[in-house]
Amino acid sequence: MSNTENKKPTLTAYQDIFKSTTPLNNEENSSEKIISVEISKLKPFANHPFVVTDNEEMTEFSESIKTQGIIVPIIIRQSDDNTYEILAGHRRVHAAKLAGLTEAPAIIKYVDTEMATKIMILTNKQRESTLPSELAHAYNLYYTEIKKKQGSRTDLSGELGHDTRKIAALNLGVSSSTLWRYICLSSLVPGLLEMVDDKKVGTGVAYLLSSLKQEEQNILFEFISANNIILKEVQAVNLKEASQEKPLTEAKIKELLKYKKPKTHKNVTIPYKKISTYFEAETPIKDIESLIFKLLSEHFEKEEGNSGNTG
Repeated sequence: MSNTENKKPTLTAYQDIFKSTTPLNNEENSSEKIISVEISKLKPFANHPFVVTDNEEMTEFSESIKTQGIIVPIIIRQSDDNTYEILAGHRRVHAAKLAGLTEAPAIIKYVDTEMATKIMILTNKQRESTLPSELAHAYNLYYTEIKKKQGSRTDLSGELGHDTRKIAALNLGVSSSTLWRYICLSSLVPGLLEMVDDKKVGTGVAYLLSSLKQEEQNILFEFISANNIILKEVQAVNLKEASQEKPLTEAKIKELLKYKKPKTHKNVTIPYKKISTYFEAETPIKDIESLIFKLLSEHFEKEEGNSGNTG
């Protein structure tokens, strides 16, 4: 094993900036300290739902880190393979890599997967750019962890102890109904969920659509995207109710949405050689079109006048 692999994280001058807010399971670590960790040993949180995007903002962030370093330490959890799982700071780590940094200041948390998931969500959901799809998958991830933990314990009692949804919502600081609506969004097919992120489908409508079977969602997505349809809540309610009776088909969806194919206009092309005798060779096309429209207008006005004089 190389010296690099045996290298222990070293204390930095940052160690007194932050105080512990979560009790550590390791008695040898009575207080949390900020350490310096090799970036090559950092890995993303498992099933991390928050997207790290390479865009102009990330480029600016990377340039800032290149000159000032990582000001706010990341939060990590040690893994069994001598690496560290990032709980908070995925964007900072990515920007640091782009900036060419090899180490990052970090706080190690000695926590179980449920608490690690909670930290990951709470530190990411405050971003202004957080997408509905990210919250949907994040809340579902935490809910699943709470459900696992609750199922393995025998010391839980009372309504709160047995209501997984309430426990998860309470721990994440959201209402039970909000939590559940986002969890339901995580069952949408990728196409529909992307439309929610793009604000082409409202979250209320999306919540109703999440009750549809996956195949029905796929049919619906293909239909509304091909025809540029903006769904209304009443239509989503109708789709949900119809689906509960029997599987939705494209024909049924078309009927429920009262969809009518837009009228298309025929393009008429007049060969130039047929009208060339009426115009000089250098006459501009727009002048030719203008005269044709004028003559047509006069013709139909005359026809209407003649029709009104009959009888």
